Amino acid sequence: MNSIEIKINELKAKAKANGLEVRFRDHKTTQGDFCIFIYDKSIRKTYMVGYDGNWKSDTTNFDFCLRQAYRWIEKRDRRFEKVNGKWVLKGN
Repeated sequence: MNSIEIKINELKAKAKANGLEVRFRDHKTTQGDFCIFIYDKSIRKTYMVGYDGNWKSDTTNFDFCLRQAYRWIEKRDRRFEKVNGKWVLKGN
């Protein structure tokens, strides 16, 4: 297993511990070379957020996207709030 696979597996474990799912796509698209998708199936079937990156980029490389994914898992975004220790969509 290479270092990318190890990091993705660790991210998947972190996501699972937080009731989320991560999918990693390692193929070139119009948005980049790879994408990290984060799903919260309790809220919707499609992904909540995706981090597209380029392997050789100085700004959107794998490590940057990985950090952003961890940050989202831990803090979510403005659509969410923590109620009684659980993340929920605001207004629900």
